[in-house]
Amino acid sequence: MSKKTAYIESTLAFYFNGKFESNFHSLGSDETSLNGWANMASLFQLVSNDIANEHRYNLFTLVEDLYTAVEVDLMFGEKIEGIELEDILDGHGEDMSYLFEQ
Repeated sequence: MSKKTAYIESTLAFYFNGKFESNFHSLGSDETSLNGWANMASLFQLVSNDIANEHRYNLFTLVEDLYTAVEVDLMFGEKIEGIELEDILDGHGEDMSYLFEQ
């Protein structure tokens, strides 16, 4: 297991039930995809310190959605400033405002 894969596996173990590496390789994913997962794991780690364990899954899905929105907008020459957090939150179907409470 590479250091990058081990980092993703340990940081996002709750999301993949500790099986990131086997899931990733079974899908035939490449280095670019692995880097994307490593970036999302790093972003998640930066914002998850004060989040209760029962909310970690929802927080990660939000991080994943934000990361994907930025990635797609940049791919099409859009600016990051155009991303509306409210639109992404609305797509989750539940109130996630508790993630932003201090």
